[in-house]
Amino acid sequence: MAFVTSVDWPGVTKEIVISRASMPITQASPEIRRLDTDVLWDELKDLEKSADGILWPNIQRNNPAYTITGINFNQGWLIVPPYFLTFEDGQYRVALVNTNNNIIEIATQNQVGFVVNLSAGLQTVVSGSGVTQQDKDDIENQIFSRLIDSGWTFEMIMKQLQAEGCGDIEQMENGDYIVKNPAGTKDRMTGSKAPHGGRVITGWDHSS
Repeated sequence: MAFVTSVDWPGVTKEIVISRASMPITQASPEIRRLDTDVLWDELKDLEKSADGILWPNIQRNNPAYTITGINFNQGWLIVPPYFLTFEDGQYRVALVNTNNNIIEIATQNQVGFVVNLSAGLQTVVSGSGVTQQDKDDIENQIFSRLIDSGWTFEMIMKQLQAEGCGDIEQMENGDYIVKNPAGTKDRMTGSKAPHGGRVITGWDHSS
């Protein structure tokens, strides 16, 4: 079954509607449905090549894996404005799986919430990449010095990086969100929706 119900190709803002029933249920109460974003990517590519879509700009942009200063980042894809997703309204959550993407940022805010595996997108650095120890020290010093100047301790920094790299993010129906620790037992970071789809961090828990 296709995920996409319709695409408003001629619209100024090109809404893409996702059907609730097309996503399999992984948890009955509270209801959680699974969206394989790798499959959605293929479906959107097919829609771009269809008779209705071929006349319009591409829906998405593929970001291949890339390397900065010897650090490899995973492949991902972005839905390009003015396209945006609207999930069929209802009191349920959608688990986004299998790719790095910007769905949570461009989805219409309604009763639907999201569960996303939050990943910085880092891959293992290949041995022999040519990065020297001095390179690594310089990168670490630049990152940590800025955070420490803002009052962060080394322990706080490491816990935050661990939460962002390994924990899950849960978005509530009102736009608020929670970042869990890797074990899913603690709300490591909380935030709320800001104007124009941004996010505002409202609190941290650096405790053990």
